Amino acid sequence: MTDARMPPVRCAIAFLGLLTCLGSGSQAAAANLNLKTSPVQRRIATVSHPDDYITSVFNGVARLAGQESNRHSCAGSLLKTGLHLLTAGHCVFEFKPQDFVLDFGEIKLSAAQFFIHPEYEHSIVANDIAIIELITKAPQQLTRYDIYRDNNEIGKVFNLVGYGAFGTGDRGAGLSLADFDYQKRLGKNTYDASGELLNGLIPDFPILPGTLAYDFDNGRPENDAFGVVFGSQYANLGLGLKEVNSALGDSGSPNFIDGLIAGITSYGFGANYSDRLLSTDLTPTRTDSSFGEFSVDTRVSFYARWIDSVLQNNNSVSIPEPSPLTGLAIVSAGFLLKRNKYRHD
Repeated sequence: MTDARMPPVRCAIAFLGLLTCLGSGSQAAAANLNLKTSPVQRRIATVSHPDDYITSVFNGVARLAGQESNRHSCAGSLLKTGLHLLTAGHCVFEFKPQDFVLDFGEIKLSAAQFFIHPEYEHSIVANDIAIIELITKAPQQLTRYDIYRDNNEIGKVFNLVGYGAFGTGDRGAGLSLADFDYQKRLGKNTYDASGELLNGLIPDFPILPGTLAYDFDNGRPENDAFGVVFGSQYANLGLGLKEVNSALGDSGSPNFIDGLIAGITSYGFGANYSDRLLSTDLTPTRTDSSFGEFSVDTRVSFYARWIDSVLQNNNSVSIPEPSPLTGLAIVSAGFLLKRNKYRHD
């Protein structure tokens, strides 16, 4: 973990929604694509220099690629059954199984059906969790993962894995096609609090139970979003070069504690949606996963019973069938998913 005496860290936001950290550098702004940014921006994680975070481990984490364009949209992680993947509800909401390829690299699989949590609320990204069932079981060489079942995630360091946009913490994640190379990246962060603590920061946007929250730290107290907004009890200057944040395209990506899926990348927001972050967010006019922003994950332990019931084929669980694509806006030339029901500036 970094401390106040440590030189400022500059981090890059990479595809898995993680941000990677480098030595401090310029704060040049990312290119403005005139794309409206939503308060809860779907994401993945990135770290320091993007190339430093490319990984071949966690081979059971797949990219949800469009069948036609094969462009990245979200991610999912293979569960113990070998037949199911865990992802975010908004990643499959109003899509059909045939819209995606589950891309594990050399191995590509197809989806048979989706199970979206029956209480999923698209407008506020509540209960943002879903399960993808494959047509056939995944090959044995792909790693299966169990879920984290304890409710002691807060204060624990986790591994973020994803395929999202890359960038740097002082500039934020880019939105052009050049900012997506669809490489799998790995980094770390720490769960600072339950998501409900953030209630009131975005007007008319409630954050329900079943979430975990963290910020993106660069080693400077003035950019420690939790410390500045909620006081010294929540102060944490980050993990130095290991620190990452989720970014655009990382949605659905798993966050692991002790090798178990503890979080699912859901969304994040910056100062353009909450003036409480004006002093911490290095890019205050946009939400782009820069230093000083908040990120929110789905808390997997909260949904353990629902996950178990789906995997055990419990017929009492009501799962809506996917409908034709109407509710998601495709951004960056139609390749990345973002929520369409947000407050626009």
